[in-house]
Amino acid sequence: RTYLAGGRQVDPSGLFILNFGGNDIFAALGTGAPSGFASDDAFLLNAAQTYAGAVQTLNDLGARNILVTGFPNATPTAALGFSQQANILLLSELSKLNLAAGSTLLTFDYLDFFGRL
Repeated sequence: RTYLAGGRQVDPSGLFILNFGGNDIFAALGTGAPSGFASDDAFLLNAAQTYAGAVQTLNDLGARNILVTGFPNATPTAALGFSQQANILLLSELSKLNLAAGSTLLTFDYLDFFGRL
């Protein structure tokens, strides 16, 4: 928003890439739920909602081409489960967005990519 406060505008033809989630998965791996959350599930839902909110904000600011990479493929096995759960939550939250006409929302699934690799 600081960028926009200077009179600049979002380039509607640009590609905006959101790559995130690694730290959220590692936080969920800790003992007990992350601070301020009743469970790991609540924490991951909050993360998914936050990222979907960022997509909506970008779109509201004029971005029309957005790529969301999703949560990363993480190890150990427990982290992989959190990544899978977080991606399901993220897709659900993205489906609730109200994007402007002419917008393209693309997703890249690290888990699927590395599974195929």
